[in-house]
Amino acid sequence: MTLKIGVITHYKEMESAFRHLYDALDSTFIYRVGAMEQAIEHARELQDVQKVDAIISSEATSTVVQSVTNVLVVSLSLKNFDLVRCFHLAHQSGEPIAFLEFRQDLRHYNFEQVVNILGYPIRRYQIEKLNEAQAVVDQAVSDGYRVIVTTGNLSFYYARKIGLTAVMALPDEQEFISAVDTIKNTLLERLKEVERAKWLNEIVQTSNQGILTLDPEEHITVANAAAENFLDLKQADIIGQILSHITCGNELFAKLVSLVSCTSPGNDREVVDIVRDGEDEFIVSRKNLMTDDGRCCLGNMIKINLLRNLRDMEINARKKLHEQGFLAPNTFKDILGTSSILKKAKDIAKRYAQTDSIILINGETGSGKELFAQSIHNYSSWSNGPFVAINCSTLSENLLESELFGYEDGAFTGARKGGRPGLFEVAFGGTFFMDEIGEMPLVLQTKLLRVLQERCVMRIGGNRNIPINVRIILATNRDLYAEVKAKRFREDLYYRINVLNLRIPALRERKEDIAPIVQAAIRKMTANGSHSPYLSAKVVARFQRYDWYGNVRELLNFVERLVAMRVNDISVVDEMLEELIRTHEPVIPANDQSETHLSVAIGPMKEMEQDIIKRLVDYYDGNKKKVEMVLEMSSTTLWRRFKEIGQGPEQKS
Repeated sequence: MTLKIGVITHYKEMESAFRHLYDALDSTFIYRVGAMEQAIEHARELQDVQKVDAIISSEATSTVVQSVTNVLVVSLSLKNFDLVRCFHLAHQSGEPIAFLEFRQDLRHYNFEQVVNILGYPIRRYQIEKLNEAQAVVDQAVSDGYRVIVTTGNLSFYYARKIGLTAVMALPDEQEFISAVDTIKNTLLERLKEVERAKWLNEIVQTSNQGILTLDPEEHITVANAAAENFLDLKQADIIGQILSHITCGNELFAKLVSLVSCTSPGNDREVVDIVRDGEDEFIVSRKNLMTDDGRCCLGNMIKINLLRNLRDMEINARKKLHEQGFLAPNTFKDILGTSSILKKAKDIAKRYAQTDSIILINGETGSGKELFAQSIHNYSSWSNGPFVAINCSTLSENLLESELFGYEDGAFTGARKGGRPGLFEVAFGGTFFMDEIGEMPLVLQTKLLRVLQERCVMRIGGNRNIPINVRIILATNRDLYAEVKAKRFREDLYYRINVLNLRIPALRERKEDIAPIVQAAIRKMTANGSHSPYLSAKVVARFQRYDWYGNVRELLNFVERLVAMRVNDISVVDEMLEELIRTHEPVIPANDQSETHLSVAIGPMKEMEQDIIKRLVDYYDGNKKKVEMVLEMSSTTLWRRFKEIGQGPEQKS
């Protein structure tokens, strides 16, 4: 940033003293020598003729220079170190030293402190006015002083003229460098403020929302194009006018005047009303703009929204959310069943929905945890916002972290240009549903706890906290308390999320609900009219013989299979159910079973692997080497698996 800087000094040698700094400071300097009245003339000339960006002056003249110019003025201050340096130079003469200073209200040095540091006496004289400078020098001479240190140019040159040893007390070059840096930083910030104001004005003027701002005396300070259009008034005609003094016959303007006049200045609560003007309906609001401490009213802001525009925006937003999959299509009506245990769960969920607290849903796989979460969302005050869901067990640790918290541009290799918001941000104003929370890695559990406590997130690679405003619902099919005891789930997080606990009953606990679920599933599967299979009541009744370990999800899959095969024969249904029963029966290794055969229940791969390891640990009496050898698994991998299942067998030879 190359600048043109004027320098007003009372010491004509200053330009040559600092000339070696010019290239490094990357600025053009224009020097003018003079003080007080001369400084005023120089300041005006530097501003009006030379068109400088800023002026550097001595502390004594900076106030008067600032009073006659509009450019930035930065003063050079004399510090303790500068006096020590000058007194040390003068002391080399071996003569007593007189110090002459121009009287001023503000000083950045402490004369007494400097004298105490140096350890030798220095006589202090003060010059009240410029025309007294020579007289004060003469007084110092009559008092026997032949060495003068002074802050004024008149006293300095007069002392030299009459043969005295004179030293000019000036700030060092570091002070000059700091002054230039201050100018550059200040002007850069001013430039940024101008740009920010420009963009802010552009945003306000192009907004579809009408905006008016008033000062404390109710003069209109801002009126954007939308407000001009809604009120049928010209911006140029109303800026600076008192709102209530403007003549306007429409109902909308009358309502604005009423809103402003009926509110006390100290009340910062937003007042909202709806007004009809002709064929249009408007939502108008008024809010006091307060200082940070809330003690002073800075004015008012009035917002005007055409109701038709808001409805269009909502329609478009809902459409966009639907395209992104951030809508919750299900409500409590979609949770089928009349059993008392299900009714109780639904009643509890409805009560929970009326709060903003965290909800923890416990239920087996396939029991309908997300169905309940969506229903709670749609029954709550958050229903107009998005419903964002994630399954914590389906993603790797790194991917889950980036999905939850987002990342900044360049946070890692492959990161999207410009960064990406996390799901906590995407769910702003709505509900964030985190399924299988028990599967979350411990490292991310720590970050989740911080988010829940502070209600803000920090993106990967970011350095700022982003506030979040979401309703959080968590779900798990695990016993989280047991996971805490096994050191697989953080105890502090457990107690933080276990606020409103909702248990979803398994289907085997409410078998009377099987029939309505099956009937609804058949109606949905045959809605396209391709075929209409019929399952008799006897066939449906057969379903109650089975415990449905996969709950409603398994039941629906079974019904879909019957519909696809068009099965309605009880004997065939019995065979298919028997097959399911055999599939889910756990087989425990018998004592006489050989080392080469092991039976486990069919299920998710991770659970089967854990079951195998548990059984082998028991079978080989905790002999880790034997388990490693049988599974052909390294010690490190097996140790990691032991941690996951909460076991750490002793090493046996």
